[in-house]
Amino acid sequence: MRILHLLAQRPGRTGSGINLLSTLNIGAKRGHEQAVVAGIPVSDREADFGFPAGTLLYPVLFETEALPFHVVGMSDVMPYPSTRYSEMTPAMVASWKAEFERVIRDVIEQFKPDVILTHHLWILSTIALKLSGNIPVIAYAHGTGLRQLTLASRFRDEVVGGLRGVDLVLAPNRFQKEQIEKRYGLSNVLDIGNGYRSELFFRQEKPRRDVLRLIYAGKLSAAKGVMQLIHVFESVADESLELLLIGSGSGVEADEITDAVGRSDAPIELIGAVPQERLAEFFRSGDLFILPSFYEGMPLVLIEAIACGMRCVCTDLPGVREWLSRIDASLVAYVPMPKMATIDCPEQGCLATFEADLKEALRKQIQAQKNDVPIDWRKTDQFIRSKSWEAIFIRMEEEMTRLLDRGAHSS
Repeated sequence: MRILHLLAQRPGRTGSGINLLSTLNIGAKRGHEQAVVAGIPVSDREADFGFPAGTLLYPVLFETEALPFHVVGMSDVMPYPSTRYSEMTPAMVASWKAEFERVIRDVIEQFKPDVILTHHLWILSTIALKLSGNIPVIAYAHGTGLRQLTLASRFRDEVVGGLRGVDLVLAPNRFQKEQIEKRYGLSNVLDIGNGYRSELFFRQEKPRRDVLRLIYAGKLSAAKGVMQLIHVFESVADESLELLLIGSGSGVEADEITDAVGRSDAPIELIGAVPQERLAEFFRSGDLFILPSFYEGMPLVLIEAIACGMRCVCTDLPGVREWLSRIDASLVAYVPMPKMATIDCPEQGCLATFEADLKEALRKQIQAQKNDVPIDWRKTDQFIRSKSWEAIFIRMEEEMTRLLDRGAHSS
């Protein structure tokens, strides 16, 4: 099968970019021919994105004469310099669409894909549908499309109307499936879950250390609750704890987080962005993973952390508790969501309560780790195995085959 993958931003640096790499790797192992269209800064034109051998890359290059601005990100804060959809001028939008349409037309003509797999329920997916002819189009939702319907609402009608003919939408959980059906008016939505790289993220015996290692991994941004984590860790820190912040950001929010770490007397270390292989090494050395986000699509990083043997603290994000209901309940301590002012920004007056709840959850899991509270790994491992990329891709492959056997585009 020839599969064309579409991503409007840089591969490998965000959840959807890692999803793309994982899908490519499993697809290559299963013998599929694959091509990728992705938005890439011209300075990364020769970069190694970790694609498997034989993958064809057709880049849409940014910071060029045709597109004289940064790659446009599905999150308003990306781990690299980026442009926001909400801030694009009509001329920027027109040039962005023209370049993606030009490249996708060329790829369809040259590569002749059997199936198009496009990431995010957003503008690029509407372009894919417009140019696809009779080629089935499957859209993988990542949650940020739902957020952009609010943050960049001027594109809402265009996106919702433009996705009406999509053959299938893959949702990472049942909550998002229901939201997609409601807000996009789509009925052909499959709750497929999300996958992790089982060859990288796995448990091994942890050496006994006097210091417990707490880890956050993700963007350095306000929506991720990183500043609240720093405040709370400063209030509980002692000689038995350390906190690693793994990831990067850009702009004022990342600068504020970096400055806060620099001023802190607590044992906090900024690691920066790392490849998946190195992230897995950190996770295997870690004791407790913290995800204090105010908004997420479906946080695959939780599965990766649990697969490496870490207990977790996580904001009680919609759909996550249900998603993780089949693991040992003691593995995750949930922090109540604060009242939100916007889709990813809490009301300032609620932050003190949020930080108090986060502190309580941290203390609970730290004590459980110090006391060696037993974990039912047999139950948890069964669930984790079902979330491997191999398992997810086989389901995707079945759906692709079904669409090809049907022999006609739904539109």
